[in-house]
Amino acid sequence: MKKACIIAAYFGKLPDFYPLWLHSIKYNTEFDFLLVTDNEISGDNLPDNLRVVNMSLKDMKALVKRKLGMDEIALDIPYKCCDYKPVYGIIFEYYVKEYPFVGHCDLDMIFGNINEFISDDMWNRYDKLLPLGHLAFYRNDRNVLDYYKLSGNVHADYREAFSTNEPCVFDEEVGINNIYRDNDKKLYDKYIMADISEKNTRLKLTDMSVNKNKDLKNYRHQLFYFEDGRVLRSFIDENNNVGTQEYIYFHAKKRSMDTSLCVNEEDFSSFYILGDRVVLKRTGENDGKLTKDVIKEYSQYVSEIRDRKEVILYNFNDLLKRGKKKCKKVMKRLLR
Repeated sequence: MKKACIIAAYFGKLPDFYPLWLHSIKYNTEFDFLLVTDNEISGDNLPDNLRVVNMSLKDMKALVKRKLGMDEIALDIPYKCCDYKPVYGIIFEYYVKEYPFVGHCDLDMIFGNINEFISDDMWNRYDKLLPLGHLAFYRNDRNVLDYYKLSGNVHADYREAFSTNEPCVFDEEVGINNIYRDNDKKLYDKYIMADISEKNTRLKLTDMSVNKNKDLKNYRHQLFYFEDGRVLRSFIDENNNVGTQEYIYFHAKKRSMDTSLCVNEEDFSSFYILGDRVVLKRTGENDGKLTKDVIKEYSQYVSEIRDRKEVILYNFNDLLKRGKKKCKKVMKRLLR
């Protein structure tokens, strides 16, 4: 029996990462994947462990209402699907009945070797594994799947989260994770993924990742790459030594990525992941630790000043965007 069925619900234009997401699935043969989408997806190149179900967002909304037994739910924009991830095991019950665990994932990601990070003991011990919405697993037991109804120190409980089209991050720390913690449920929440910050051109781990796991740190020269089903990062540390870390997955939100140099090749089992593109590893670079010259060549590091300027600009634009959004809400209330 497969360990879990991992579900992605995605509506609209597929992200740049989709070919890489698809490619990384085939290495995780002990897991099945279910893609629910309004895209027409077919072809002989689909992995054997992937099932595609065609469905419109409107159809999914109707399914959610019926499976959760709620008269009204908010699901008018694709991004809102994120808040329903903790109940995918209930919504898509028909497809996951025989699996001991049910998972959810995004498409703007690349899977590493999942089995390398989740042992049999962890599957037996925890009811929820992994802290973020990009990839997480729930024990496929109705009592466990119903934990979402419990109270907790949350940004919005399930009634609020499922009744507004505003994203409530119910699938992560301020939602389902706090419910598990506040009710002493069995949660494995270690940050073992390469979650990439949106704030810089080059690839850097998010501040939250670094704060949550003392073993994670950003370096001036670092290079993420995929190698035969594994997600890795090699870096030059403070002592000018080369170090390497492996991750359960790579996730890069809202990042345009040119994947053509890889997916147009028959064999792209090993490739570098840069801030704006992926590049096939050259002959002779596939074995052993990467050299300092290769790491520097592809790290896209310019300077600490450049990094800080990009963060300041991102935060400023984000503040403006939030302000405009808040003003629209206020105006809408005033005009009622």
